[in-house]
Amino acid sequence: KRSYARFDNNSGVWVALNSGDVVNVGDHVKVDIFYASAQDAYKLIIEDPLPSGFEVLDQNDNDPWKYSSRMIRDEKIAMFDYYYKYDASSPWRNLGYIIRPERPGEYHVLPTRVWAMYTPEINGSGDEFSLKVK
Repeated sequence: KRSYARFDNNSGVWVALNSGDVVNVGDHVKVDIFYASAQDAYKLIIEDPLPSGFEVLDQNDNDPWKYSSRMIRDEKIAMFDYYYKYDASSPWRNLGYIIRPERPGEYHVLPTRVWAMYTPEINGSGDEFSLKVK
Protein backbone atom coordinates (compact mmCIF):
# COMPACT_ATOMS: atom_id res chain seq x y z
CA LYS A 1 0.00 0.00 0.00
CA ARG A 2 1.09 3.57 -0.58
CA SER A 3 0.33 6.80 1.26
CA TYR A 4 1.05 10.46 0.58
CA ALA A 5 1.51 13.37 3.00
CA ARG A 6 2.20 17.07 2.45
CA PHE A 7 4.58 18.99 4.69
CA ASP A 8 2.75 21.91 6.34
CA ASN A 9 5.29 24.72 6.79
CA ASN A 10 3.05 26.52 9.30
CA SER A 11 2.73 23.63 11.75
CA GLY A 12 5.91 21.76 10.83
CA VAL A 13 4.12 18.41 10.48
CA TRP A 14 3.23 16.01 7.67
CA VAL A 15 -0.49 16.10 6.76
CA ALA A 16 -1.98 12.94 5.21
CA LEU A 17 -3.40 13.28 1.70
CA ASN A 18 -6.36 11.43 0.22
CA SER A 19 -6.74 10.61 -3.45
CA GLY A 20 -7.99 13.73 -5.23
CA ASP A 21 -6.54 16.20 -2.69
CA VAL A 22 -4.86 19.44 -3.75
CA VAL A 23 -1.20 20.38 -3.24
CA ASN A 24 0.67 23.50 -4.35
CA VAL A 25 3.58 23.83 -6.75
CA GLY A 26 6.74 23.58 -4.64
CA ASP A 27 5.19 21.66 -1.71
CA HIS A 28 7.16 18.73 -0.31
CA VAL A 29 5.15 15.51 -0.56
CA LYS A 30 6.25 12.38 1.30
CA VAL A 31 5.49 9.03 -0.33
CA ASP A 32 5.43 5.99 1.99
CA ILE A 33 5.24 2.48 0.56
CA PHE A 34 4.33 -0.41 2.86
CA TYR A 35 4.74 -4.02 1.81
CA ALA A 36 4.57 -7.44 3.44
CA SER A 37 4.90 -11.08 2.49
CA ALA A 38 3.75 -14.28 4.15
CA GLN A 39 7.20 -15.80 3.55
CA ASP A 40 10.86 -14.86 3.29
CA ALA A 41 11.79 -13.28 -0.03
CA TYR A 42 15.06 -12.41 -1.76
CA LYS A 43 15.82 -9.58 -4.17
CA LEU A 44 12.55 -7.66 -4.06
CA ILE A 45 11.90 -4.84 -6.50
CA ILE A 46 9.59 -2.07 -5.32
CA GLU A 47 8.59 -0.01 -8.35
CA ASP A 48 6.53 3.12 -7.81
CA PRO A 49 5.30 5.20 -10.76
CA LEU A 50 5.77 8.95 -10.33
CA PRO A 51 3.00 11.44 -11.07
CA SER A 52 3.85 13.54 -14.14
CA GLY A 53 4.91 17.03 -13.21
CA PHE A 54 6.63 15.90 -9.98
CA GLU A 55 10.36 15.60 -9.26
CA VAL A 56 12.06 13.33 -6.73
CA LEU A 57 14.07 15.35 -4.23
CA ASP A 58 17.60 14.21 -3.46
CA GLN A 59 17.99 12.62 -0.07
CA ASN A 60 21.17 12.34 1.94
CA ASP A 61 22.77 9.48 3.84
CA ASN A 62 20.49 10.22 6.82
CA ASP A 63 17.57 8.88 4.80
CA PRO A 64 15.16 7.22 7.28
CA TRP A 65 14.12 4.55 4.76
CA LYS A 66 16.31 1.51 4.38
CA TYR A 67 16.73 -0.14 1.01
CA SER A 68 19.61 -1.91 -0.72
CA SER A 69 19.67 0.55 -3.62
CA ARG A 70 17.46 2.99 -5.48
CA MET A 71 17.09 4.11 -9.11
CA ILE A 72 15.23 7.27 -10.11
CA ARG A 73 13.81 7.53 -13.63
CA ASP A 74 11.55 10.14 -15.24
CA GLU A 75 8.46 7.97 -14.86
CA LYS A 76 9.19 5.87 -11.77
CA ILE A 77 11.39 5.17 -8.81
CA ALA A 78 12.66 1.64 -8.19
CA MET A 79 13.96 0.52 -4.82
CA PHE A 80 15.54 -2.83 -4.05
CA ASP A 81 15.28 -4.86 -0.86
CA TYR A 82 17.86 -7.62 -0.94
CA TYR A 83 16.26 -9.77 1.77
CA TYR A 84 12.79 -9.68 3.32
CA LYS A 85 12.65 -11.80 6.48
CA TYR A 86 9.08 -12.74 7.38
CA ASP A 87 8.15 -11.84 10.96
CA ALA A 88 4.54 -12.59 11.97
CA SER A 89 4.63 -10.02 14.78
CA SER A 90 5.75 -7.23 12.43
CA PRO A 91 5.35 -8.22 8.76
CA TRP A 92 5.19 -4.72 7.22
CA ARG A 93 8.24 -2.95 5.78
CA ASN A 94 8.26 0.73 4.90
CA LEU A 95 10.20 2.53 2.17
CA GLY A 96 9.68 6.01 0.86
CA TYR A 97 10.90 9.19 -0.72
CA ILE A 98 10.07 12.89 -1.09
CA ILE A 99 8.67 14.49 -4.25
CA ARG A 100 7.86 18.06 -5.24
CA PRO A 101 5.15 19.17 -7.71
CA GLU A 102 6.60 21.33 -10.50
CA ARG A 103 3.55 22.08 -12.70
CA PRO A 104 -0.14 22.73 -12.04
CA GLY A 105 -2.63 20.13 -13.24
CA GLU A 106 -4.49 16.97 -12.33
CA TYR A 107 -2.29 13.88 -12.07
CA HIS A 108 -3.18 10.21 -11.95
CA VAL A 109 -0.61 7.86 -10.38
CA LEU A 110 -0.50 4.20 -11.37
CA PRO A 111 -0.29 1.51 -8.63
CA THR A 112 2.93 0.51 -6.89
CA ARG A 113 4.23 -2.94 -7.81
CA VAL A 114 6.39 -5.24 -5.70
CA TRP A 115 7.87 -8.54 -6.83
CA ALA A 116 10.69 -10.94 -6.08
CA MET A 117 13.13 -10.82 -8.98
CA TYR A 118 13.72 -14.58 -9.20
CA THR A 119 10.51 -15.85 -7.58
CA PRO A 120 7.71 -14.42 -9.76
CA GLU A 121 4.93 -15.99 -7.69
CA ILE A 122 5.85 -13.53 -4.90
CA ASN A 123 4.30 -10.28 -6.11
CA GLY A 124 1.72 -7.66 -5.32
CA SER A 125 0.43 -4.23 -6.25
CA GLY A 126 -1.25 -1.27 -4.57
CA ASP A 127 -3.97 1.17 -5.54
CA GLU A 128 -3.96 4.05 -7.97
CA PHE A 129 -3.98 7.62 -6.64
CA SER A 130 -4.72 11.09 -7.97
CA LEU A 131 -3.45 14.54 -6.98
CA LYS A 132 -4.35 18.05 -8.08
CA VAL A 133 -1.64 20.68 -8.20
CA LYS A 134 -2.39 24.41 -8.18
